[in-house]
Amino acid sequence: MINPYEEGATPSFFMQNLKFKKLRRIKLLIAKNIFLLHGKKFFINKAKI
Repeated sequence: MINPYEEGATPSFFMQNLKFKKLRRIKLLIAKNIFLLHGKKFFINKAKI
């Protein structure tokens, strides 16, 4: 049985997984913000017409 807290495959894999999840969350937030910004512009343009 390998101790997962020792320097080895498990901690680095775990950290990579965390990084990946954080990146995905950030990408989703950015996409959401862009979508909201474009949506607002679209509605403002529609309101002007």
